[in-house]
Amino acid sequence: MGYFPDLPWDIESRRSGAEPATRRGNEESVIGAEGGAGAVAGRYPVPMELEPVTLSVTSALISVIMGTLLMFAWVADRQTRSLLLWGFGFCALGIGISLIGKHGAEPYAPPAPIAAGNVLVLAGLGLHYVGCRLFNGRPMRLHLALAGMIAWVAVWTLAPEKVSTGVGAPSVIIGMVLIALGLELRCRSSDRLVAQCAARCLCLVIAVVYILRGTVGQAFAHQWPDFLSMHWSFAHAMMMFFFVPSFAVLLLSMSREQAERALRKAATTDPLTGISNRRAFLAAAEKALARPGAKVGCLLFDLDRFKNINDTYGHPFGDQVLIAFARTLERVIPGCPFGRLGGEEFAAMVIGDEHQVAAAAERIRAAFKEVRHDANGTEVQTTVSIGYTTAPKSSLTEMMLLADKALYRAKASGRDRVVGHDTFA
Repeated sequence: MGYFPDLPWDIESRRSGAEPATRRGNEESVIGAEGGAGAVAGRYPVPMELEPVTLSVTSALISVIMGTLLMFAWVADRQTRSLLLWGFGFCALGIGISLIGKHGAEPYAPPAPIAAGNVLVLAGLGLHYVGCRLFNGRPMRLHLALAGMIAWVAVWTLAPEKVSTGVGAPSVIIGMVLIALGLELRCRSSDRLVAQCAARCLCLVIAVVYILRGTVGQAFAHQWPDFLSMHWSFAHAMMMFFFVPSFAVLLLSMSREQAERALRKAATTDPLTGISNRRAFLAAAEKALARPGAKVGCLLFDLDRFKNINDTYGHPFGDQVLIAFARTLERVIPGCPFGRLGGEEFAAMVIGDEHQVAAAAERIRAAFKEVRHDANGTEVQTTVSIGYTTAPKSSLTEMMLLADKALYRAKASGRDRVVGHDTFA
């Protein structure tokens, strides 16, 4: 058995014939560890244990802090109103966790604080659900935030004594609300948000744990009595300690990721027509030309007599004509790069030889001519002139110059026609 090194006062004790203090303290510590904590308390500190109540207070504080951060994020970006709902949801969740954690660890938990805590937890999760609906562009419908809370109150009212002694009913209701939240977190748009997928998986995993805890888990209560029989336990506290900050960070990441994509889209999209702007089209056209062995044709479009249309029927009507032509491009050549260069000028890249490119251009011209526009009860027909080229081994700049020459020839030949540079060259 080893001893601590002799300290100066131990040397003096040995000279006087007394037992060294270090050795005596070391032996007292061993005796105290075997006989009880009383002999150790005065000399060595007892390590602090992570009790469920301590973890509940920590989880509640983290939840409130995360809710406050989400509210501050909403102040900086008031267009994302879901941040405010998520912030209130985490604050309600934190208060509910504190009530359940303070009283739920007792063998016979008082019913009133547990009931109030579950109400606040379900209200917080409901606000999260409504916030996710708003985030996905759906109607908010605040009454849906109260669904889980109303279900819990109804169960509590019908059987208060039975519910107060078990964890089955609140666990199942919380699990169902989490499933609804996870399903709402599905990506409902073409944009795949990484944080949204992760948040959905997190909610569904925690939901499965809660539902199993409230149903089949009761059959195994003798093996895990704390987690399956008590309203609050160490395992439950650790699960919430992990879920609360992780879910808050994911929600905040969702908002940031959506904002970044919106900025990126705004930088590459024409705000009026919703198709690619000049910058985005040129980038996509360069990629199309860079494909090895691909035959690509460049098309330029100019809406005929567009200035007269604006002067006669007004600029709002002219905007509708531009939007109608953009929809025509989307319908006739889906998957091909196209965009608005500016004003009434558009461009597109079509994969194929000269005959295929000419056929695509003719389909666009005919489809747009069939579109009818209503100007205060007057039916207006609009047309487009198209120039194209399939010059091989040419750069994008050269192809656009050749297509522009063909477009000028189409305008000079009477408009509403397709002219290829390869044809008249």
